[in-house]
Amino acid sequence: GDYGTVLRRTGGVWEKMIAGTDANLTDVWGVTADDVWAVGLLGTVLHYDGSAWQPVDTGLPIEYYDVWGTAADDVYLVGQYGLLMHWDGETWKVALSSTTANLRDVHGLSGDDVYAVGQGATIMHYDGKGWGIQPVQPYVMSDGSQIIVQDQLNGVFAAAGDDGWAVGNNGTIVRFNGETWNLHPTGMDPFTLRGVHGWDDEHVWAVGAEGTILFFDGQQWIPQESGVVATLYDVWGDGMSNTYAVGDAGTILAFVPVE
Repeated sequence: GDYGTVLRRTGGVWEKMIAGTDANLTDVWGVTADDVWAVGLLGTVLHYDGSAWQPVDTGLPIEYYDVWGTAADDVYLVGQYGLLMHWDGETWKVALSSTTANLRDVHGLSGDDVYAVGQGATIMHYDGKGWGIQPVQPYVMSDGSQIIVQDQLNGVFAAAGDDGWAVGNNGTIVRFNGETWNLHPTGMDPFTLRGVHGWDDEHVWAVGAEGTILFFDGQQWIPQESGVVATLYDVWGDGMSNTYAVGDAGTILAFVPVE
């Protein structure tokens, strides 16, 4: 979080760690308990080796927004001006990008199936050979008019090769069907959505402004009561009994299933 805040949950308790930076941190991802990356503003990239957080110099003093990977030698980070970088286990290298839009989130299914999303409804896809743009298709209204999706996308989640989600400003939700990205209207208030994650096509969460939490059950998005008004920036989980959302003012929410 802000001002170099890093929290770790062990034994059911959240404890603050020493990150060695005052920069705002925007995302964290790890392979194992002793191989974790955190990124943030002012070109901040940190690595945790199980003992301490250490700064890593990428040579690019810009704003990094998200980090994700598949293995210790296959990690991606995204940031300003369409920046895409890849960690091969030894060095961070800039990947060829076909956009200058700020990229806000990165997620994928494997090392050759990765998505990055950002400004202006930009969706980038890596197929193992290179990064290319995948446009969001115009949404055709009942009267024949079209809605062109241009809102910034803040989060992306790939559920399967033929199923992916991206969420963004003004309540925008788009879904990938294996061939195209299409607007997925919910009919709900257009609160900005910041993060999306799930574990299959019937369990997907989206979070955002004013404590917004939505749950997709395979058929529709259902609003959930969060009990907070803080903006929620991200959500992650590996099962119904292990799902967390985090946000402003130190907010950490855990999903508790109703038995």
